[in-house]
Amino acid sequence: MKSSIVAERLNEVAPSMTKAITQRASELKESGVEVITLSHGEADFDTPENVQRAGMQAIRDGKTLHVGGGHQAPARGHCRQAQTRQ
Repeated sequence: MKSSIVAERLNEVAPSMTKAITQRASELKESGVEVITLSHGEADFDTPENVQRAGMQAIRDGKTLHVGGGHQAPARGHCRQAQTRQ
């Protein structure tokens, strides 16, 4: 059976770094190391209450559309203030 050029080229694709980091975090957790991984974009802890309230308020205010980077100056300002307090 003849292999497809696509299948052959897939062997040249490097594994995803995100998947590799997530896999390593899982291995560390299994060995008893306390790990918080944010590699795949989803926190492995509960959303803090204040963030939940802010999200629900944003939904009530109709702020439900995704906007590209640079369009949320107020959010960037809040993040900057939070970082400064820490």
